[in-house]
Amino acid sequence: QAHRRHYINDCQLLAPIIDQLKNTFPGPIEENQHLIDTILNQLPKSPSSLKRGHWRQTWPLLLHTLRDIDICSHPDKTYDPEPDPRQVLDEFLDPPSTEDNN
Repeated sequence: QAHRRHYINDCQLLAPIIDQLKNTFPGPIEENQHLIDTILNQLPKSPSSLKRGHWRQTWPLLLHTLRDIDICSHPDKTYDPEPDPRQVLDEFLDPPSTEDNN
């Protein structure tokens, strides 16, 4: 089992998405803190804030990165496809109306 630093610093499979994540997140990353920890600590308190600023790109990339780490950590497991994080967020913030047809 790989150590968490492996996924951020050494994993060639995840290097492209980690680089994208670093490029979308504008905040400083402390020397002694992991990129993902920094991003998680800076998450906005309001879900609607995930649709503003850098979070429009950072949030979906973070979710994809966490999923890819999960897949790399459990290569023998079968994973179902997941919907696009932006779509899920949009539906959460503005759920489809349910109309009674009675």
